Amino acid sequence: MTFYTTYDNKDHDTKVFTSVTDHTNKTIGTLGEHFGDDEFEDGDADGPYALSLTEPATWSSMRDGRLRIRIEPHGHDTWKLNVRSTLFFSDGTRRHADQDNLAPSQRNRQVDVPIA
Repeated sequence: MTFYTTYDNKDHDTKVFTSVTDHTNKTIGTLGEHFGDDEFEDGDADGPYALSLTEPATWSSMRDGRLRIRIEPHGHDTWKLNVRSTLFFSDGTRRHADQDNLAPSQRNRQVDVPIA
């Protein structure tokens, strides 16, 4: 997964929690890094980062799955970004979670991206 910050950075003290859920909303993977000391500056591409799987998943179980990005800002922060993510399966198939114009903030801390 790669985060592309557009024109409003993620502050250095905002933590990011990222997970992937399957079609039953069960978490099957997480990103272990929370980036609490990292600023994602305007115009930066950060990644690619690998998710750690916590449960088995198949191509079909990920239909209607979600990539979830949640922030925990220290005070006010709005992070405007695009995200690109690819899930690879052992049979050679893959699914994607790509979306532009995301804007998690202190008021709306979580965004979900459909997995296609």
